[in-house]
Amino acid sequence: MNKLVKLLISMTLTVTFLLSITVTIPLTYAIGAKLYVDPSAYTATWENEVFDLNITIEGIEEGMELIGVEFKLGFNATLLKALNVAEGSFFAGFAGDPNQGTIISYSIQDDHVLCAVVIMPDQYGVYHAPFPSGSGTIATITFKATYQPVEPDLLASCDLVLYDTKLVDTTGEPPGIPHDTEDGYYEIPPTPPRPTFEVTPENTSVSIKGEEFSVDIDVWNLNADFEAIGFEFKLGFDATLLEVVNVAEGSFFAGFAGDPNQGTFFTYAIKDDYVQCAVVIMPDENAVYHAPFPSGSGTIATITFKSIYLPVEPDLLASCDLVLYDTKLVDTTGEPPGIPHDTNDGYYEILLIPSTLEVSPENNWVVCKCEEFCVDINVKNLDIRMGVIGIEFKLGFNATLLEVVNVTEGSFFAGFAGDPHQGTFFTYAIKDDYVVVAVVIMPDEYGVYHAPFANGNGTIATICFHAIYQPVEPNPLASCELLLFDTKMPDRAGNPPGAIHDVKSGYYEIEPIIPGDLNCDGIVDIFDLVRAAVAFGSTPSDPNWDSSADLNGDEIIDIFDLVMIALHFGESKP
Repeated sequence: MNKLVKLLISMTLTVTFLLSITVTIPLTYAIGAKLYVDPSAYTATWENEVFDLNITIEGIEEGMELIGVEFKLGFNATLLKALNVAEGSFFAGFAGDPNQGTIISYSIQDDHVLCAVVIMPDQYGVYHAPFPSGSGTIATITFKATYQPVEPDLLASCDLVLYDTKLVDTTGEPPGIPHDTEDGYYEIPPTPPRPTFEVTPENTSVSIKGEEFSVDIDVWNLNADFEAIGFEFKLGFDATLLEVVNVAEGSFFAGFAGDPNQGTFFTYAIKDDYVQCAVVIMPDENAVYHAPFPSGSGTIATITFKSIYLPVEPDLLASCDLVLYDTKLVDTTGEPPGIPHDTNDGYYEILLIPSTLEVSPENNWVVCKCEEFCVDINVKNLDIRMGVIGIEFKLGFNATLLEVVNVTEGSFFAGFAGDPHQGTFFTYAIKDDYVVVAVVIMPDEYGVYHAPFANGNGTIATICFHAIYQPVEPNPLASCELLLFDTKMPDRAGNPPGAIHDVKSGYYEIEPIIPGDLNCDGIVDIFDLVRAAVAFGSTPSDPNWDSSADLNGDEIIDIFDLVMIALHFGESKP
């Protein structure tokens, strides 16, 4: 065989061998693909705002044979919450027959979203041109703003970080198509102080069943930037204590509802244990709202209540909260949940105020033995609802200092004892160291008591005392309590213990005198000698007896008493 034939055979075998080998040549790309957050920065307006961000791709060439994208998007979970992920339109435009559409898969975690979108090949696992090219949206992620700082705090922000991104081509071989990424940015500025809705006054107290009172539902610190146009609320209460008499619109929203807005719409519904109320500014005839929007503070509504229950002794107090709930502050978008705000509840009480039985004046001073003084036993704040028809008391005192001279009825009960009642019955008894007094309104001839019942303030009785002892210097002053005890306030039913009440006792004191100062004028002089001389030789049974001249207490005015005066003659109090 010649050399030419051998060469031809060798070339033929080489070509045959090469043709028998299948070589996979990797696709090559010029880096130009980019995955990014669109818009690149988003500023939320308020807490609970819901908004969308797109994950967009660009710089894709058909020769890259892109068939899928996977990514993670990280965020600050204290500021944002991912609500939903929806497929974008980019891949769908290249997934038609004979390809079998697209499939999206995603997982929402606390601080990131994982998402993948891929074109499905035909039934034989083959991808068909045209392959994706250009730019478009891979996915749309819906977020909710979950936190907003309040002035004077600064804005809150976080990066929206694209990571673990993968662009897959038809080979399915990692690392896929080279690409760049561009993160996003989120911020929410501080809000002005949150508006507050509150019950005004915060605390309401009444003392009479049937009494009416009103509370305002007020707004404070509403900012015009919120573009608020309406407010709805419920005000809860205890229906065993209160009933709603009326609901009226306040003036706040009306001040921002003028032309071209068309005034306000106000409505309410009174339920068993709450009242529901709503007020809204009406837009112009084209359903457009116009500035200026409500701002500042004012009254939304006024609710008038009637007290329907009075506590029964021994209970003195019944109360309930006035609870603001289901409150909604609506802006011009009309989208729930509306504008964030705070609420402050109110409080209601009906108080059975105990009356007081007291000694008046509370403090009593005398300067000289044998001096007389009187105290009144007064009642204060007697409630007509108690139905009190009488009072009994004991007034204690020190019998070595005082003796009771007289007891007389005061005018209080007499003012409520007229026809058909039969006047009052008044009695007293003077004991060694106390006096017991009772006064009662007498019912009509059938034993029936009639309104109006005793109420208010007045004098029950007047008790007059005589000072029977005075200390002599250098002894200290003498004093005692004028003690009210065993006090009783029966009502028309006559059942003990009667009406609950407080007592306030009194006080008595007498200062010491200079020995020989018989007339208590602070000096021992000729007037004292004359007074002793007039009583000289007398004993307690004599008409000229003067106990103040009996300086040694032997019950006779004699020379020893005159000597005592002489010894201190000319002395005086500083």
